[in-house]
Amino acid sequence: MGQWEDHISKGKLRVYLFSPKKVLNNDWDHIRIGKKWDKMYSFTLIQVEAMNWVISLSKTVV
Repeated sequence: MGQWEDHISKGKLRVYLFSPKKVLNNDWDHIRIGKKWDKMYSFTLIQVEAMNWVISLSKTVV
């Protein structure tokens, strides 16, 4: 997995927030194509580091 910084490089980390109702009532393509998220934040690596965020990658098995 490596460090999370390796995954965004010089790009941006995007954080999407969804209401549970939208997630339960729509498939992922409908949410993605229709931009059905409630909020979206986009951060550069410099911004994330400046906020002292702690971000960890984990693999969840459902």
